[in-house]
Amino acid sequence: MKLNNDYWHHMDRAAECCTSDVNVNSLASNIGVSHGVGDLVQGMKSKIFAGASHVELGFTGKGKGYLSGGQTTPEMFGNKQRQDIRQMSKINDVSLSTHATVAFTGLSGQTERGFSDEVREQNLHEVKRAIEFAADTAEGGAVVFHLGEFPRPLSQYPQFEFHPKEKAEEIHYLVDNRSGQIFKTVSENEEVWTPKLKIENSKPVYITKDISGKKINIPVYETDPETKEIQVQKIKFKDFMPEEEDRAKAAVEFYKQTVISEIEHANGQADEYEIVYQDALEQRKKIDERLKHYEYLKQVTPPDKWELFKETISGRDPFLPPETVDPIGHLKNALRDTDKRMSYGREVAISSRKNAAKLLGSLDQVEDIKTFATQKSADAIARAAIYAYDTTKLKHLQNPVFVSPENLFPEWGYGNHPEEMKEIVLDAREAMKKRLMQERKMSESEAKRIAGDHIKATFDIAHANLWQKFWKGDPNKSITQNQEEFHKWLLNEADKLNKAGIIGHVHLSDNFGYGDEHLSVGEGNVPVKDFMSRMRKGGFTGKSIAEIGAQPQGREHEALTEAWQHVHDLFSPIYRTDTLTRTWGDVHQSYFAHTQSPRFLVGESTPDPQEWVLYSGVPLE
Repeated sequence: MKLNNDYWHHMDRAAECCTSDVNVNSLASNIGVSHGVGDLVQGMKSKIFAGASHVELGFTGKGKGYLSGGQTTPEMFGNKQRQDIRQMSKINDVSLSTHATVAFTGLSGQTERGFSDEVREQNLHEVKRAIEFAADTAEGGAVVFHLGEFPRPLSQYPQFEFHPKEKAEEIHYLVDNRSGQIFKTVSENEEVWTPKLKIENSKPVYITKDISGKKINIPVYETDPETKEIQVQKIKFKDFMPEEEDRAKAAVEFYKQTVISEIEHANGQADEYEIVYQDALEQRKKIDERLKHYEYLKQVTPPDKWELFKETISGRDPFLPPETVDPIGHLKNALRDTDKRMSYGREVAISSRKNAAKLLGSLDQVEDIKTFATQKSADAIARAAIYAYDTTKLKHLQNPVFVSPENLFPEWGYGNHPEEMKEIVLDAREAMKKRLMQERKMSESEAKRIAGDHIKATFDIAHANLWQKFWKGDPNKSITQNQEEFHKWLLNEADKLNKAGIIGHVHLSDNFGYGDEHLSVGEGNVPVKDFMSRMRKGGFTGKSIAEIGAQPQGREHEALTEAWQHVHDLFSPIYRTDTLTRTWGDVHQSYFAHTQSPRFLVGESTPDPQEWVLYSGVPLE
C-alpha cells in the first residue's frame, strides 16, 4: 500500500503555500526511514508497510559478517536477496539509500599511533562493497559513511570548548609524512630551554663566513660577561610566534627550531672531534716516524752502545719523557694510545655528522596532522567516488551512486564541524577532478561536474545538535536564551552548507544535545522543523532519513510517522485525534482520522499483533 502523504485540504493551515513555492509531490515523499539491525529484506518490508517511500539500508559489521551477532555486511546478502530488495522497491515505488558499516570512522587511515595505509585501504574496501550493494539494490543514491579523520580540539572554534582549560592546554600532533606515525606532540604549555641569541638592531646576529671566506650561518649567542658562559632562556610554546593564528603551523616551526638547535649541537660536536681526530692523526705520523727511527738505530747499533745511547737521549727527545727506560716500548704505547684517540675522534665526528644530516632531513618530513590527514582523506574519498562513478556506468544506472561522508560526534575528531565537513567535501572533489583529468583525460569542466555528482555530504542534524553541550554561551543569559543562540548558529551553518551545494542527503532524529539517542523527531530539542524549512528554501531536493533507535521494540515505525507529524507544516498534514487510550491513534495521531491500528502494518512494525486478524480469521504473517 502506498500512503498518499502529499494530500492537502483547503482548510489546512499550510494550504496557501501549495500555490506558491511548495512542490507537494516532493516533500513528504522525500522523508524516509532507516533500517535497524538484522535481515534487510524483512526489515524493508516492514518499513514499506509502514508507509515509507524511502528506506536506508545499513550495516554494522566489518570484514567477515555474523548475522546471529547482528554484525551484518553487504556481502552477506547475495544476488537473490539483492534482486528481492530491488524488485520490492520497484513494485512499491520505494527508493533506497545505503549506509556503509558503522564499524569504521573516516578514510584517513587513523590508528592509535598515527595513520596506516593498510587501515585506510580496509576502510575504503568497506565503502566499495557498500557501493556495489547500492548499485545492485538501490540502483543509485547515497552511500553514507561516518567522518572522524583525526583528533583536534573543539576550542579551535571560539564558541566551543571541551573543558575550561582546553585552549590553554591544547595539544598539537606532528606526523612523519613517510611513515604516517605521530612522533611528536607539542602542548601550548610545553617549555624548552634554548640559548639566548645575541640581538643587534632588533635582529639576531649570525656569523656568515669562515676564515677561508666560505659561506656559513652560525648564530651568535649572548654570554655571561664574567664567566663567558652562553646564556640560556626558557620559552613556552604559547609565547612562540604569538602572531600566527594557525597554531598547527606554529607547532611545526617550534619543533623545527628545537631540531635546528640539535643540528647545531651535532655539528659543533662533529667539529670538535674532527679536530681531535686530525690532531691525533698528525701526532701519530710523528710518533710513527720517531718509532721507526729508534727501531733503525737499535738495529744498526751494537747492544752495549745502544744501552749507552738510551741513557743519553733521556729527556732530550720531546717524544720521550725524562727517565724513559725503553724509548721503543714507550713510543709503541704512545702510538697505541694515539690510535685509540684518533679512532674515538673519528667515530664521534662521523656519528655527529650523520645525526646532523638525519635531523636536517627530518625537517622536510614533519607535517602537522591536519595537512597530512586531510590529504589522505581527500584521496581516499576521491577514489571511492571514482569507483561509484565507474559502477554507475557499468550497471547503466539512471541515478548516480554517490559517496556521502556524514558528520558524527564533535569529540570524535575532524570532519564533524560544518566547516570541516565543507572542507573535506571540497578537497575530495578537487582530488577527484584532478584524477579524472590526469587518468581519464577529461576536461576540467566535465571532471568538476562528475566530482560534484558523486561526492555529496550527509548532514545529520541530530549529530550536529551534540555541539550544544560544548557551546560556551553567554553567562549573563539564561539556558533557554543560550540554547536559542546555539540553534541559530546551527541552522545558519546548515544553511550555508546547503546553499554551497555540499549537502546531498540528510539524517533526522532527536536528542537533548548530550548523546545520540535517536529519539523520534519532536521528542528532544533538535530544531528539525526549522532545519527542514531552511533546507527546502535553500533548494534541497535529496532524501531525508528518519533514523530509528530509541523507539520501543516493535514500534520502530514511530521514527517515520513522528517525523511526518512533527514537520507537517512543510507538507501535507497527518490528521490526529486527542485521546488518552494506548492505541495507534493515541501514539501516532492516526491516519485520515482513524484511531484504530492501520491495516497495512505487519511484522516488526505491528504495535499489537493480537489485534491483527483479517475478516477471514487468518492471522497476518
